[in-house]
Amino acid sequence: MAEASEVLVDVFLFEGNYYSLSNEKLEQYSICDGNWNEHYIWAQSEININIEATIEVNFEEKDSIGGLDLLSSRVDSIDDISQQEI
Repeated sequence: MAEASEVLVDVFLFEGNYYSLSNEKLEQYSICDGNWNEHYIWAQSEININIEATIEVNFEEKDSIGGLDLLSSRVDSIDDISQQEI
């Protein structure tokens, strides 16, 4: 399996749940708007995610010395996605 990538995700947390989190869990969030609306907090968290996919890539020879131009690429299939728990 490939190494996990760290990504930043936006989350909306119910205020009651947020204020009942342990200090350890609170450290996982960066508050963007503590008063998003009457009931929710907008926050961000960094998580590790693994994606296994098949990608089709098409190249065209650019010159006689082996240079290549990318013509197209597309995700053919996503085989597995896993992430750490927030």
